[in-house]
Amino acid sequence: MRAPKRCSTAALAGAEVARLLVVRHGPAEDPRPGRADGDRSLTDEGRARCRTVFQGLLARISCPRILLASPYLRAQQTAGLLAKAWVGGNPEMESWPELVPSGSAPLVEMALRARLEGLSRDEGLALVTHQPLVSDLVSHLAGHQVAFPPAGWALLAYERGGFRLLESSGDRP
Repeated sequence: MRAPKRCSTAALAGAEVARLLVVRHGPAEDPRPGRADGDRSLTDEGRARCRTVFQGLLARISCPRILLASPYLRAQQTAGLLAKAWVGGNPEMESWPELVPSGSAPLVEMALRARLEGLSRDEGLALVTHQPLVSDLVSHLAGHQVAFPPAGWALLAYERGGFRLLESSGDRP
């Protein structure tokens, strides 16, 4: 069995940081009258896109200790694909109601800080959520606007009580 690979981002070298991986769920079914938004599933294309995106991403970073996801079906499915993609990894998975599309970035930040403070160097946390929260959250935490197509991601460092954007899927060609 392969060991999970460590993040090769130079900004992490020697730093006392925890990593935060923020992911938008993969492509999902269109909304339909009479069906709750939280019941929308990933499409077959969405599952395939997640696998492709996660394969490239996970070749560069290690498995986080904790994987949080919105309780909505498409986010739970995306989180499951993300967890399976980490060879040798077994993150603790939790459903967080704060990660729904209408969630509040400042409230999520408070909860994340409490979780991140308990992590040591080279440990991390990942979360799967929705638009508009995913964009609002990264902007709120790191002060950067990041493009988040379905299955898009951003990797942040958490150090000395603050967040710093390391890279994102929007940085890639």
